[in-house]
Amino acid sequence: MWHAALAKSQQEAAQNPNDAFAWFDLGSDYVGLGDMPNAVTAYDHARSLGLPWRMTWYQFGWFDAYEQTGHYDDVIALADATIKVTQNIEEMFYYKGLALKAKGDIDNARANFQIALQHNPNFSQAQAALNTLNQ
Repeated sequence: MWHAALAKSQQEAAQNPNDAFAWFDLGSDYVGLGDMPNAVTAYDHARSLGLPWRMTWYQFGWFDAYEQTGHYDDVIALADATIKVTQNIEEMFYYKGLALKAKGDIDNARANFQIALQHNPNFSQAQAALNTLNQ
């Protein structure tokens, strides 16, 4: 499935290199295949072309790609841009917490995981991340 989606996204991006959505889809397909470096390249291009500001509300593949490739400042920038306009999306605080933890800012990572859990007490990933800080 991911290989077929990737082929389609590659074709769409080649046909219209200025289509940010095609590049974003390409990045998402790479995430589905576990190819995070290529995902980051595609997401970077999509961001340079411009995406609607609400893309971070519904799509989390780029957070995973940036986080898993050590692009922590990108994770924080995406999360902060969303938090600036709405503060009730728990995933933003979770991903920001992961990036802060990776950068060694444990106190702020803890605070972000706690905020994520305030918004959704059943957010098991945020709870697991918080638990790793409390060990």
